[in-house]
Amino acid sequence: MDWMGKCVGNRIEQAMAEAGVGQSELAHRIGISRLVFAARMAAPATFEAADLILIAATLDCPVQALLPDPRCSPDAHCATCRIEN
Repeated sequence: MDWMGKCVGNRIEQAMAEAGVGQSELAHRIGISRLVFAARMAAPATFEAADLILIAATLDCPVQALLPDPRCSPDAHCATCRIEN
């Protein structure tokens, strides 16, 4: 998995935790099966912009919160994304 995909996945997990929503509930609320959602979380780079907008709206967070920070990079050891080489 590339660093950007890992960052998006970690940020989705963080937003889910802050909203108190688990994978099954979020999958149901955005209209996909838990298995499809779990597969997407295993490869977060497969989320499309529309998916991220729907997830953000469901979790009541800005879509930007699900995207890498402009300062994030593979070498930055981003604390929010928990990216480490």
